[in-house]
Amino acid sequence: MLALTEEIGEIAQEVALLERIGSKANWVKVGDRERLHTEISHAINCLRALQEFYDLEH
Repeated sequence: MLALTEEIGEIAQEVALLERIGSKANWVKVGDRERLHTEISHAINCLRALQEFYDLEH
């Protein structure tokens, strides 16, 4: 769950940078769609690991 929470935070950061919203809108760093794709993939992998750990595959 900790890894999933971290990945969701990284997704939120990229979305904020891409949308230029919130406190991150003033950052020098800019959003990157490829980085967002990567972080979403990481989150999906975390969800799959939880699914497998709790034997929820159907």
